[in-house]
Amino acid sequence: MTHHLLPNTLAAYSEKKRANLALLLTRYGRPGLESKDAKPEMEALLDRWDQSLASRGAQAVRERAEAAAKRDFAFYGVITGTTIWRAVSGMADASVFETTVTLHPLCGFPHFRGSALKGLTRAYATVWQGEERRQVERVFGSGGDDEHPGIGSVHFLGGFPANEEAARALEVDIMNPHYRDYYEKGLPPVDWSSPVPVYFLAIKPNVKFTFIAGGDDIDCLRAAAQWMKGALENIGIGAKTASGYGYFCIEATKLIRSDGSWTETLS
Repeated sequence: MTHHLLPNTLAAYSEKKRANLALLLTRYGRPGLESKDAKPEMEALLDRWDQSLASRGAQAVRERAEAAAKRDFAFYGVITGTTIWRAVSGMADASVFETTVTLHPLCGFPHFRGSALKGLTRAYATVWQGEERRQVERVFGSGGDDEHPGIGSVHFLGGFPANEEAARALEVDIMNPHYRDYYEKGLPPVDWSSPVPVYFLAIKPNVKFTFIAGGDDIDCLRAAAQWMKGALENIGIGAKTASGYGYFCIEATKLIRSDGSWTETLS
């Protein structure tokens, strides 16, 4: 549930220079703004964004995720890729604005949840590749119940900014639907309908992210890494993929034994 501050609290806070962007968006953005006022409000919040905190936090969280993969699994995979165009995830999450973006709640950097990465990879394996159900369930799990949980052999830790630039690579973007009455009221899409701009935050093009997964079965992890690579290149992650958002140019895909004794690079 999102809580909003009283106007006098907002005025007092506006004098502060820097803060966690996730906190700014969920607690200090003004609700009920008209579309034309949303862009300057978002830009004002970006100006107050503590980008140093985002950069340090992204590095710490990424290193912690990789350390957890080394500690908890016999093998782990690391995929590094660069956004071809913009990317955005979590647009439908609760926000004082019409849309939002997935940010780390404590440090305010953009990232991709492990659940989003897992769902994307499974969709690629089943729909695009037509993999056998048994193999898909070995990797992702089969549901199951309390007595016989169908836990998958591969765990998806998420996608994290790979460097300081990626941790602070956000900008205000716009989508401009022309036929609002058609979508909302079912009326015919006519030429005299007025466009209604919707502003949102998106990850910039040409920024690098690291995607991490781990598991004890190297064959399953290898399959998952290949599917994940294909999904990021061909399906795209997050929202607006039909408009070219969320696609990555993959630079490296590596499988690593957690004791450091073996590494495999996938083509």
